[in-house]
Amino acid sequence: MKKKEASDSVDTDAAEKPTDNLSLSVKKKASSAIDQWMAKNRSLVLRQTPVWAQTLVAVAVSLSGIALLGGIFFRIDEVITVQGQLKSIGGTVDVETPAGGRVEEVLFKDGDYVEKGDLLVRFDTRDAAQQKQTNEEIIELQQAQFASQAKSLDSQINSLSSRQDVLKQRLETQTYISKEMKTLVEAGGYQKLQYLSQLDQIYELKQQISEIDEQKERAMLQLNQVTLNNKRKISELKSAVRTAELQLQYKNVVSPVAGIIFDPQVTSQSVSQPGERIVSIVSQNGLFGEVLVSNRDIGYIQKGQDAKIRVDAFPFASYGEIDSKISNISADVLPPSQEANFFRFPIKLKMNNSYLLKDKVKIPLKPGMSISANIKLRDKPVISLLSDILVDQTDSVRSIRQQ
Repeated sequence: MKKKEASDSVDTDAAEKPTDNLSLSVKKKASSAIDQWMAKNRSLVLRQTPVWAQTLVAVAVSLSGIALLGGIFFRIDEVITVQGQLKSIGGTVDVETPAGGRVEEVLFKDGDYVEKGDLLVRFDTRDAAQQKQTNEEIIELQQAQFASQAKSLDSQINSLSSRQDVLKQRLETQTYISKEMKTLVEAGGYQKLQYLSQLDQIYELKQQISEIDEQKERAMLQLNQVTLNNKRKISELKSAVRTAELQLQYKNVVSPVAGIIFDPQVTSQSVSQPGERIVSIVSQNGLFGEVLVSNRDIGYIQKGQDAKIRVDAFPFASYGEIDSKISNISADVLPPSQEANFFRFPIKLKMNNSYLLKDKVKIPLKPGMSISANIKLRDKPVISLLSDILVDQTDSVRSIRQQ
């Protein structure tokens, strides 16, 4: 019995051993497979990032940070470019003749430089002197003739007045007589026919007095007319005398300013009229720039702001630019015109010099040259360039949505 139990126990152990061996074999195989996979992929899972990649990332992050800080703290200039031209300080002076006359001699040529007080033109005044003398003699004759006519008319008026006084006295006497005769006629002591004859005499006296009034009025009108004609003729003659005196006084025309002769209008032996321009003189007191700024760009512009002037006739790369400052800003905007079809403010620029310098050689500039000026409006952070773009894009999107 015992033997049998022992054999059963042995068989049971023998049956359990193959099962345990199989389980161990599976575990070993799984562990071996895992170890092989880990060994194969350990270099991929645990590999360290290369140094160059780490350096590149660090440099990119550093540069981004520096750029951001630089964009916040560093500032750039906001500049506009405007067009204009050079003009002369003191402008262009027009020389005119106050009296006119025949030109005897011209003492300048186009482009000459003249000083203030230099003789420009000499007029022939011989005719002026003769006209002055002749007109003065005519004035004397005219005044004498007028005095004679006025005296004659005054005498005629006085004579008529005296005669009229006598007739008025007679009229007064005859009127008194007629009243007395009327009383007698009514009383039957005087003939009516004689009374009527007396009334007829009174009528004739009144008629004569009336005619004298008309004669006196005509004489006075004639005297007034003679007086007016005399005054007019004397005034014309005196005006001619003054013109001749002006021609004599301004026989020599001198330059009012120093400058360059420009656009002469007279020649020798030509005749000029009073007030006619003889020549223009361009002042040489220096130059200034005048530019036109759009009303869209005028907001930040103030007196004293810096500007750089470039002369279009000379390349900037070779001849450089001229430092200047804003000296004057127009008080009001100019409307569009044929020359400039936009609203603009004229602005004057005070230049540090009126020449360009190349290879230590001064190149003088002339009025009328076209220029372009770079005017500094303000400085602003660099990052504002990006923010301005973003704001513009946002406004564009909003406008699209509104539509």
